Amino acid sequence: MQPYPNSQNTALPITSASRQAPSSRPSSIPLTALLSALIISSVAVGLFWMPMFQNAQATAQPPAAAPVAVANIAIIDIYRISAKLVSTNAYTSRMEAKREELRKRIAPMDNELKAITEKFKALGPDNKSPEAQQAAAAFEAKQQDIMKLSQGLDREMDTFVTAINYEAYLAVVRQAQALAKASGFTYLFASRPADDTTVPGSAGAFMQSVMSRPVLLAPSGTDLTTELLISMKLDEPPAPPAMPVPNAVPASTPAPATPAPAPKPV
Repeated sequence: MQPYPNSQNTALPITSASRQAPSSRPSSIPLTALLSALIISSVAVGLFWMPMFQNAQATAQPPAAAPVAVANIAIIDIYRISAKLVSTNAYTSRMEAKREELRKRIAPMDNELKAITEKFKALGPDNKSPEAQQAAAAFEAKQQDIMKLSQGLDREMDTFVTAINYEAYLAVVRQAQALAKASGFTYLFASRPADDTTVPGSAGAFMQSVMSRPVLLAPSGTDLTTELLISMKLDEPPAPPAMPVPNAVPASTPAPATPAPAPKPV
């Protein structure tokens, strides 16, 4: 019986057939060659997309802004023109008709008060009779009624006059706008002349004077006040300058008559 072989010698011998073939791994690429290839590809992509990017920019550009119109500014004393318009017969006749209407509405109460007053006077100031006391009470009551009605009529008249003035103001505004457009102006400011030297008589008049003069300086030829007054027939046109009178040739002074010679004695 043969002994088992030694465990230390159990390794099989390596034969040529049992050797593995060497791996077929590719050889490493130099780093510089790789960077060059990346740069070349980036340039190629940029050249490909650049025309399309430029066309997109040209298409996305905003349209050119419209040219700004030149500002031609004029001024007008619309307060003066409105005051002249509202003082014409077309407006004053309407205000006077309104006053007459209000007077007619209060006239019956005035007549009643006058009748009570005459009755009270006829009874005498020292009369203490019940009739006199009734007349005195009726007088006071009627006086209170007339006062209340008069205050209401005053408010009604103020409202009417305000509406009339506003109507005249709007008429002047429309005429002024039309004149400014026809004259080539693009802006029109309502302003009184800044060189008015009238001293205001009160604090309210002072504030009104300041607020009505927002324009303190304007070139000559931009004030349309006189032109609009003439076009609305609210002011007489300025008289044309007088023509110069040619120098008159003085008449020649006649020579004094030569006295006749005295008769000679015979």
